[in-house]
Amino acid sequence: MVDRLVRDVLANRGKGSAEAVLTFGPQGTPSTYVVHASFFDAGGRVPSGVLCAAFDVGGLKEVERELRRSHMEQEQVLNTAADPMRIISMDHTIKRVNRAFCGLIGMGEPEVVGRKCYEVFSGPGCHTPDCPLERAKVGGDLIEIETVKELPDGRRLDMIITATTFVDERGRLVGIVEDFKDVTRFRVLERRLKSLAVTDKLTGLKNRRGFMESARLLLTNALRTGQEVYVIYADLDNLKDINDQLGHEAGDQAIMRGAVLLQSTFREADVIARIGGDEFVVMALCQPGTQCSTTIERRLEEAIAKEREKGGPFPFSMSYGVAAWDREEGLDQLLNRADNLMYQQKAQKKREKESNG
Repeated sequence: MVDRLVRDVLANRGKGSAEAVLTFGPQGTPSTYVVHASFFDAGGRVPSGVLCAAFDVGGLKEVERELRRSHMEQEQVLNTAADPMRIISMDHTIKRVNRAFCGLIGMGEPEVVGRKCYEVFSGPGCHTPDCPLERAKVGGDLIEIETVKELPDGRRLDMIITATTFVDERGRLVGIVEDFKDVTRFRVLERRLKSLAVTDKLTGLKNRRGFMESARLLLTNALRTGQEVYVIYADLDNLKDINDQLGHEAGDQAIMRGAVLLQSTFREADVIARIGGDEFVVMALCQPGTQCSTTIERRLEEAIAKEREKGGPFPFSMSYGVAAWDREEGLDQLLNRADNLMYQQKAQKKREKESNG
């Protein structure tokens, strides 16, 4: 290698350099040297020749090889990680990503590296103090948050983000490493299970538990806004006779008719629930001075009459009681008053039926 370098410099009367493994001395250790060669011409006083200088760079080469090995190891660790990961600098620029991250967002590494983190995988915490990088800047060494992130195609994912600080050799913060865990499927399942826990399976209305949770929130809101609250306790008439004579499938149909009637009669904002076999309850908010009780009873009577006119394998009939909330009473007391009013109407119907033979 050096011989060829010298010949080239002599032939071109110029300069050159080369890298070679050389050994100096009888017991010298081979090492890597950078050899610089320059042609010189003394003007005839001495023969022309080549001046060579050798610099030992063996140590630097070993450091270079070690850095290369370390970089390869880091790349392997990063890219074999199951979780999507990215490294972000202090100005929110994405410096590195792993394969899992590229697979998550559906973009290649060249499309991602160099862009701002909020341009590629944004969420409600971007540009706010809740941003993991901003939290790291004020002293957070390990940040874990759950949030919603948006993919480039517009899909939204529930993510748990774990961010750790990324520091230089002096311990100065230079960025963060973000690790993403997609928990969308678990949150969907969680919401579904929660919905099932508060939903009546047959009608799709709220069950007793769901009603009690929503009703308490509604009462709290009414206290704040000054609105009036009315509870309607409704009960199908003669459900036992329907089950005994026509079967439980017919009884379920009767319950469904009652549920649909209440849903079509009241607003979506009202709380409608099936809290027992044939028992329904509705909680409605009304503006003061609107004679809401009269309006509710009129609408219910009209809806029940229309449902009865439809006919069917059994005559449709429903009894109900309407109670206005006294702000000094609790929810259970309010429900009991509405229930008692419903039973009074049911008893009145029974007396009228008996008197008519």
